Amino acid sequence: MPSSVGSEDSDSAARLPRGDVSSAECRVCALGSRPPSTPVMPDIQLPSIDDPRATVASVLIDATGLEHQVSRLRAHNELTAAYNAGLAAHASTLHDRNRALLRRAREGFALGAATVNGLHERLENIQLENTYLEDEVERLRARAAQADSLETRYRVLEQSSLEHAYGLQDELAAAQARVSMLEVRVALLTAPPTAPATPSTASSGDRARLDRVKAELVAAQADLVSTRATLSAVNSHLSTVTAERDQASGASTGERHDLQDQLARSQHETGSARQLIAPLESDDRRVNTLLVAHAEEHQRDLAGIRDLETSWSSSEAVRMAAQADVTHA
Repeated sequence: MPSSVGSEDSDSAARLPRGDVSSAECRVCALGSRPPSTPVMPDIQLPSIDDPRATVASVLIDATGLEHQVSRLRAHNELTAAYNAGLAAHASTLHDRNRALLRRAREGFALGAATVNGLHERLENIQLENTYLEDEVERLRARAAQADSLETRYRVLEQSSLEHAYGLQDELAAAQARVSMLEVRVALLTAPPTAPATPSTASSGDRARLDRVKAELVAAQADLVSTRATLSAVNSHLSTVTAERDQASGASTGERHDLQDQLARSQHETGSARQLIAPLESDDRRVNTLLVAHAEEHQRDLAGIRDLETSWSSSEAVRMAAQADVTHA
């Protein structure tokens, strides 16, 4: 059996065979030996020296019985000694095997504890990374919402700028129509007269009317220039706003695509982290199960050794009693 213990010590410390403490491997147990019982003492009355009835024949009979009893006690003592020697060898073997199993259990426990610590550290790192990825996803979502808000503001500004430009274009068209009408009236008034000259009163009235029309024409031209300048400024502002809107839209679209890609990567990394956590948790449960099995095996070994020590103590008591009987005899 010690050789089997040595071969088992070379195995992996993380696995404990179930047949290490099988009683079928013990020769003492295989022989079916049982603790010897104390023989029944014969009913022999030793005669007293002062007993007048004692005879030589009775003394010889008693001496023969005592010799037979002594031989039986000696045989019983030898059997007890042999049985005790077998129990001692069996206890020594079991003790050595138990120490080997205990050493292997401790090594397995240390390995399991180190594995569990490593798994816990990896789990904590993965949880920290998962938390960071979730925060990053929230930040990217906030940036996406901000980009959507900016796009909405640009669209509102574009719509208002277009409406203002359309209004200015209508005013410009009205001013141009008014200028055209005034130019026609000025042309008619400045044309050479075909009829004979009229009196001075008519000439002065026409001149006043012409002056008034010229003043209106100058005012209309000034309004036209102002309107054209305003329209040019509005068109320039509209072009700037449109360019900014296009640039912002392109930037927001690109940023949205980037955010979506980052979000997809974050979700993929989160899923990968969860897939990594699953086997770690399974390994943790398997290591805990192995440690529990080692502890139960160790407890069974200790119980077997205690039973063996109890049996050896009772056998030793029987042997001491037999030796005392032989000494008294």
